[in-house]
Amino acid sequence: MFNTLKIYDELSQSMNQRSARQLVNVMSSMYEELRNSVTKEEFADLKGVVHELAEAQKRTENVIC
Repeated sequence: MFNTLKIYDELSQSMNQRSARQLVNVMSSMYEELRNSVTKEEFADLKGVVHELAEAQKRTENVIC
């Protein structure tokens, strides 16, 4: 979990509050984007499933023809 309050408190000790708030907002947005992105492992799993489906489709087409 991303503790924005803690980060804001730490940043506001060395910069003005407005800048600290803005920086935390940007960091929070980046964190959310990263959290919602697909990992390399998930993508590799998806590629494997798509390959298996393509092979199954080929076998089905060969049986029908």
